[in-house]
Amino acid sequence: MFKRIIVTSLLVAVLANAQDDYSYGDSDGSSATQSSQEAQPAASAPSNDYSMSVSIHPISMAIFSLIGMPSIIATVENNLGTHLSLVSRPELMWLDVSDKDESISMFLVGLYEGVRYYFREGHRGWYVSPQIGYEHVSMEYTYKYDHDDDKEASVNAFVFVVYGGYKYTSGRFVMAMDVGMGYTVMSGSASDAEDAEEIAGNGFGFDLNFSMGFAF
Repeated sequence: MFKRIIVTSLLVAVLANAQDDYSYGDSDGSSATQSSQEAQPAASAPSNDYSMSVSIHPISMAIFSLIGMPSIIATVENNLGTHLSLVSRPELMWLDVSDKDESISMFLVGLYEGVRYYFREGHRGWYVSPQIGYEHVSMEYTYKYDHDDDKEASVNAFVFVVYGGYKYTSGRFVMAMDVGMGYTVMSGSASDAEDAEEIAGNGFGFDLNFSMGFAF
C-alpha cells in the first residue's frame, strides 16, 4: 500500500496538468563384558528448520503487471535463532508507455529491512515484524514534438512499519501472509513547484503482503 500511495501521488502530481502503485540419537549400546561389538549411533533426525528462505509476491506482481507496471517483489529471510530472523524485501517496478504524441516513463526501487519474531520455534506460525523501508520513484512525462509542457518528478519515501502475520511451512515450501501499519515520510521534487508541494507529505498507511517460495 505504501508503494501504491507513492506511485499514485506521483502520478497525480505529474499528470495533474497533462492530458491524460532447521542429532543424532544416542545409541544405548551397553556391551557385554567379553563382547567386542560396538554400539551403533542412531540415524540423524530430519530437520525442517533451514537457514534461509527466498519468496516472491505473486499477487502484487500480477496486479501491477495487469495495469501495465511490471514488477519484481521478493522476501529474503535469514534465520538468526529459533524464534528470530532477519528479513529483507527488495522491490523493483517500472512503466514505459508511449503513443505518437507523448510518452510516460516511471521507475521505482525500494528496500525494506527488519526482523521477524515467531511465537513458536522453527520460524513458522504467527509472527510480528518491525521494519524500516526506503523507496525512490522517478517519472518523466514528455511530448515528442513540443517539449514546452514536459514534466519530471521524483519522490523519496522513508517508511516505518510493524507487520503481523502467519507463515506456513511444508518441507522446503514456505508461504506467508501479513498486514502492516506504519508511517511514511515523503519528500519530492518536480519541474513544477506546485507539483513538488503536492508530492511531499507524511501520513499513516497500511500494507498487505502474500509471499511464497522455498527454504534452503
